[in-house]
Amino acid sequence: MSNEERERWQLQKLMPIANYLTGEPLALYHRLLEKYKAPEHPEFKYFSWSWHGPTSPLSMEQLAAMTPHQVLEYLKTWEIPQTEYAPSPEGLARILREVVAARAQEFSAIATEIEVDQILPTYLAHFINGLEDGLKNNQELNWENVLELCIKICADDSLSTRMQKGQDFETGLEGVYMAIGNLMRMGMNKKKGISISCRTTVWKIINTLTTVQDSMAYMETPDREYGAHSPISIAINTAGGVATLAVFEYLLWLKNSKCLTSDNDGQYIVPTEVGPVLDQYLDRIREPHKTIHAIIGQYLNMMYSFFPHWVSSEIDRILPQGDASAGTRNAFFQGYFGFSDVWMKFVEKFPRIYLLGLNWALDEDTERDMYETKNRYVDHLMSVYVAGIVPLDDEHSLIRRFFKMAKPEMRKHAFDYIGRTMGRIVCGHPESKEQIERLKKLWEYRLALIKAATKKTEYLGELYAFGWWFALGPFEVSWLLDNLFECLCHTNGNCDRSNDVLTKLDRIAPEYPEKVASIVEVMINGDEHGFSQSFWVNELQKLFSTIKSSGNDIAWAKIAAIINKLGERGIRNYAALLD
Repeated sequence: MSNEERERWQLQKLMPIANYLTGEPLALYHRLLEKYKAPEHPEFKYFSWSWHGPTSPLSMEQLAAMTPHQVLEYLKTWEIPQTEYAPSPEGLARILREVVAARAQEFSAIATEIEVDQILPTYLAHFINGLEDGLKNNQELNWENVLELCIKICADDSLSTRMQKGQDFETGLEGVYMAIGNLMRMGMNKKKGISISCRTTVWKIINTLTTVQDSMAYMETPDREYGAHSPISIAINTAGGVATLAVFEYLLWLKNSKCLTSDNDGQYIVPTEVGPVLDQYLDRIREPHKTIHAIIGQYLNMMYSFFPHWVSSEIDRILPQGDASAGTRNAFFQGYFGFSDVWMKFVEKFPRIYLLGLNWALDEDTERDMYETKNRYVDHLMSVYVAGIVPLDDEHSLIRRFFKMAKPEMRKHAFDYIGRTMGRIVCGHPESKEQIERLKKLWEYRLALIKAATKKTEYLGELYAFGWWFALGPFEVSWLLDNLFECLCHTNGNCDRSNDVLTKLDRIAPEYPEKVASIVEVMINGDEHGFSQSFWVNELQKLFSTIKSSGNDIAWAKIAAIINKLGERGIRNYAALLD
């Protein structure tokens, strides 16, 4: 124990009995009290306390009672306390955001009066965020003034200089640029948003934002504990990512405003102001950030619908091949498969997106958010198979390669997806007969392989998924019953959506009582402990009654035997049917 530690310990022990001290102990106490700060709660050996923040020097009511001009003046003149746990700029900024959001139109009117070089970046960011919040609630903004403020901020070099003076605020310069980018995105998408007459100013702001330095490179660097962030998550949490999103939404804004020009073939031309930015995005040397390429993937379908000639001419840069481009390509897949729906016209034109995407989807990695994104590749692949774009017949077809190489959980997801979306991807389509035949062909291909396998446990997920197919699929009843029975024999009577399966069996039972009875027998025999049966009571009661009413003695004999067997297990819910 050091001398200081000993003296502090002595002071803590002497404080509770200070009124009773005399002589040398009292003198020691006073010397220590002068030397060290008196300990809090000396009567306790240990104590703790908590604090939450940041806090504001003014309450919401106090700030809301001010006029916009008074608020701006307060932001400039309030002196930040230097003591620990005192009110802070972050706390005031959060209150500011709520006040601005409630009176967005009023505050937007004085936006040009904000002295950008006189207030902290955190206030600017939350002021702009407040305008965005107000816009979300359908308040009208004075866009001329708001855009002028954004231009002033983008042109002000003092923001970055002031952020290097040691202030550690929650929202720094990058937060300001993110706020502006998000406000531009919102403004271009709202009915009461930015007028297309402001196109030049809006692009000037967005173009400036695409050049700012931010934390994108840092966030793309994997850390030891979590690996790398998903590029798409980085996109909405960095200034450069938000700016890139704004570039593509700017194109959508022009399209919706009918401001795109066409070539001789009637195809839209990429606007001249946007072309150089897109060219930089596709240059791996000038634009190494994976996040940017993920955003390109996210918007590629839109770009092809607007500018098919441009996409066709740039596809080799959009989707580069070779090991050296693996990082760029994989980021693109995250954006494309994770955030785009299947567009058959695009797939027919560029089928290699699925060929190259297969290795990415099957590659094991530790990156966060990858599991669901790669499952989205499976969703895409199953959809294009059902549509007839990817065949099954060829021994080396993409579908066969997928099922040969994919892990069990991913193969199960494939059949789950088809089952869950059966109505959307099959039913109601003019070519539904062809689609149904393709699905039957796929199932029979997998079932034949499973039946021939010596180790069937790794295929159980696919077999379980047939419950979805049975419950929702528009297949012939006899085909469904035969394949369900085959599945249940391999899974010990287990399948997904078992309640829905029993409900459909009840509808089928009058026409196929014997097959239905055999299926129910397998399901109940497999449920040795009665866990599933506790959830099947209503379905089984109805189904048993239906089979009894069918008049088929063979089927009813099986059901009666099942009821007796259940009775021996202590389950007597259906005993009345035997009377």
